[in-house]
Amino acid sequence: AIADMDPEKAGDTAKLLRNKPELVDVENLIQISDLVVESANASILGKVLKLSVKYKKNLLVMSVGGLLRHKNLLRLAAKAGVQIYVPSGAAAGLDAVRAGAVSGVKKAVLTTRKPPAGLKGAPYLIKNNISLEKIKKAKTVFFGSVSEAVKGFPANINVSAALAFAAGGAEKVKVRIIADPGVKTNTHEIEAEGKFGKIKAVTQNKPFPNNPKTSYLAALSAVALIKRLASKGLTAGS
Repeated sequence: AIADMDPEKAGDTAKLLRNKPELVDVENLIQISDLVVESANASILGKVLKLSVKYKKNLLVMSVGGLLRHKNLLRLAAKAGVQIYVPSGAAAGLDAVRAGAVSGVKKAVLTTRKPPAGLKGAPYLIKNNISLEKIKKAKTVFFGSVSEAVKGFPANINVSAALAFAAGGAEKVKVRIIADPGVKTNTHEIEAEGKFGKIKAVTQNKPFPNNPKTSYLAALSAVALIKRLASKGLTAGS
């Protein structure tokens, strides 16, 4: 089954699939699914989380930044035995950061470099009157906290929230976003430091073919996780 805020878009997507899914509303989708996959945006994540808990359905989240706003729902999910899955997304190195967090991550910095077109429409840029068209060379358009980053760039920087969860807390992570007209890839560089030593991981992603705001690898990481879950027979309540 498939659901979308735009029914026409859901229908168009269904036509591309070999096995035609049933078109339903969000609640019906969650009710009849073994695994729910959210790939919409952070604004609908709260509703999806509540319904997943209500029907005890495991949930794979792409809009990871939205999880930072719903920590109370995460606690409810844990209490209900609902698993929340977060794919590796567009950045390598999160597994190492997660391991380092066992002894404690002192600090971490995510530096994201994208072509200006990949940042188009970001609320932070609009609010601060930052014109992407006027950027002729690499420019840092944001530096700040994870919570500020996911709020100001909801379609671009979910990887920062994934890093925050891996590091053991958003307060340990800073985010730098660079608009660079000289690049054609989305680059995520993770630097983390703690008792374990230092970690540095760089990932250069090609933009998703029909959505330059996200990285192709982010979508592929979700597919890989779904395949892994399916092979293990993990469904609701497991």
